[in-house]
Amino acid sequence: ALYKRDPIFFFDEIQNVPNWEKFVNRMHEKGLKVFVTGSNANLLSSEIATSLTGRNKTITLFPFSFGEYLKFLGKSPVVNRLTSEAISRIQADFNDYMKFGGFPLVVQEQDLELINTYFQDILYRDIIARYRISQVNELKQISLYLASNTGKLFSFSTLQLISGVKSTNSVKSYLDYLGQSYLFFYLKKFDYSLKKQIMNSRKVYAIDPAVSNRLGFRFSENRGRVLETIIFLQLLRMKQDVFYHSGKKECDFIVQEGLTVTQAIQVVHELNETNLKREVEGLLEAMTAYGLDKGILITADNQLKSGTITDQIEVIPVWKWLLSHTIY
Repeated sequence: ALYKRDPIFFFDEIQNVPNWEKFVNRMHEKGLKVFVTGSNANLLSSEIATSLTGRNKTITLFPFSFGEYLKFLGKSPVVNRLTSEAISRIQADFNDYMKFGGFPLVVQEQDLELINTYFQDILYRDIIARYRISQVNELKQISLYLASNTGKLFSFSTLQLISGVKSTNSVKSYLDYLGQSYLFFYLKKFDYSLKKQIMNSRKVYAIDPAVSNRLGFRFSENRGRVLETIIFLQLLRMKQDVFYHSGKKECDFIVQEGLTVTQAIQVVHELNETNLKREVEGLLEAMTAYGLDKGILITADNQLKSGTITDQIEVIPVWKWLLSHTIY
């Protein structure tokens, strides 16, 4: 070899091996570079905290963002100076992304059936077997309900009712397991009181739009919630602290940096006479509540050009917002 390089070690799902963290720590002390990957956030983080404190950097990998999706397909994610023809192509690509999501093999094969395989593997390997769950069908019912209701509020009582699980604590545990395995994320209502944040109802979002498209609802009937899921996941990729706003009106996303709310974002698939007033008023209410001069309304409406509805609200096509906020 022309260049001598130290080996780099990769270990996948190493949390299944007893005392793995001590082994990795010894490798680190020898100056070796080690990458550890796993599909369960809780197990990895708890073990890293014991033996590898200050010696690790955690990176959360999501399915492809829209920009990564385009690059994977060999297409350019550039947003500046696009012709109308190029914009039409990007919009068509985004429609495919809304359907197939960002799991690489699903994108490559254009096969949503793979989502069912992933779902079953995660459910049985990372949750049922690991936590020795006996209420398998009940857990499945909760999972499918969440997949069908991405972007919606949920309650413990509803999950108990649809699943038949009698214990509220069991439902809470199942939700924790599903979150730790990265199948679902839970969005809190914004409140300056942490106690109220914990007490208020949460929204659920699937890890990828394809999860809901395959396991939950009919895609054609729920484009709005798929769009909302995509924006939420992009905000997570950007490492933003995200909440939803609910007062007399509602706003989809509130972004907080430190102790300050910096953004209010409303997401709507298509603006029309039926929803325009509701969406704008919800955004304006959030802006007023948190002292914001500007708000963002993201839409997939191809007929609506970028611009402003009022001096305070910027309207931006979803593809443009996503590609302008892509992190590689």
